[in-house]
Amino acid sequence: MLLTENQVQEIMEKAKTAFPRFSDWDCMNEPDSEYTGFTLWGKFILDLDQRGSQIFFVTFSIFRESWRGELTTGQHAYRWSSTEDGDAHLLGSKYCESFEIAVAELKNKILTLFQAFSIF
Repeated sequence: MLLTENQVQEIMEKAKTAFPRFSDWDCMNEPDSEYTGFTLWGKFILDLDQRGSQIFFVTFSIFRESWRGELTTGQHAYRWSSTEDGDAHLLGSKYCESFEIAVAELKNKILTLFQAFSIF
């Protein structure tokens, strides 16, 4: 599914608000061999000092009017499989009826994952 330019800007602003520490937001609004339609992603760089950096992405895409959010590392989510290059799919929401629900579900899964590593 494709979005109008106004819808793209609205979704982009909602994503930036939901994930304020992510940057370099970009999107694709055309189907091709890698995208089913509209896909939006933002990047977070975790600086690990001497060992380099780890890059995480949140990606949101729409397929047949259902939204899905994903957390990946290495590059944003699309039809790919390149774990040999250090890319990995970490978490994903189910397909949701709205962008806002997909954001909430992905954030909840991220929180649950990171709470598992916390002693607090």
